[in-house]
Amino acid sequence: MRVLVFSRYILILLFVFLFASCEIISPKVTVPAYITIPSFVFTTDEITQGSNSNKISDAWVYVDGELIGTFELPAKFPVLKDGLHKVEIRAGIKLNGISSTRIDYPYLESFVTTVQLTPNQETILIPTFTYYSNTVFKWLENFENIGVSISENGTSVSKFKLLQNSAEVFEGNKCGYVEMDQTNNFFEIGTKEEYDLPKDGATVILELNYKNSEEMLVGIYANTPSSVTQELALKLRATTNASGNLEWNKIYINLTPFVSKHTTATSYKIFFGGTLRDKPEVSKAVYYIDNIKLVHR
Repeated sequence: MRVLVFSRYILILLFVFLFASCEIISPKVTVPAYITIPSFVFTTDEITQGSNSNKISDAWVYVDGELIGTFELPAKFPVLKDGLHKVEIRAGIKLNGISSTRIDYPYLESFVTTVQLTPNQETILIPTFTYYSNTVFKWLENFENIGVSISENGTSVSKFKLLQNSAEVFEGNKCGYVEMDQTNNFFEIGTKEEYDLPKDGATVILELNYKNSEEMLVGIYANTPSSVTQELALKLRATTNASGNLEWNKIYINLTPFVSKHTTATSYKIFFGGTLRDKPEVSKAVYYIDNIKLVHR
């Protein structure tokens, strides 16, 4: 019995010694280093990828392949690491403009670097983001070129036009514009072309800059050899700020479930719409759109 107790005692001492040795060899970091991300840079090829307008809101940060956290930008956060470490930063967005559906945007390359982290010291990183080279821009429209890829649908009573050389334009010289009143109280515009889009859950996103005084509808038409089905994807609220003025917004609309739902569709069209038929108290409504991108990989 004494031999057994003695053996257990030796094993415990050995375990404590080995644990202490590990702590000496690789001491546990208790004082954090800090990483600060004050800003970022987003670049595009304007001809093939469109405007660099974006609404990147978050940084998804990985250190040595481990997710440290998702941080709203600008950000400063602690990291319990010391020495040289690989840091990866992914650009995060709010899908459909909703805070509860934050994702790292799958079309943008991560920013990767190696940094020296020192406890109680700050490391400043300014990540650069760009689209993956294999991102497919199925549709680009910035309204600056000759010819426009959008037209009024047959049921529209309000006219679509180009607004140019106006302070209301988001950037460049032109943007798309629709104005409604109680006589011309409904509009629907859509792509002239039909687009082949991936199904089976493949991510399909519609990027858009917009400004509107009343709700705007966005969705798809799914075309099969025998039918056309209209699907509403999202209702965009008026972009009126706290001062009562209209301001431009940027959104990433998730079309994935609506495209994949139509397994027999051979092509798709995008539409935008609005109405005052149920709002007799509203005498006028205006809608501006710009920098449209329909993207997938």
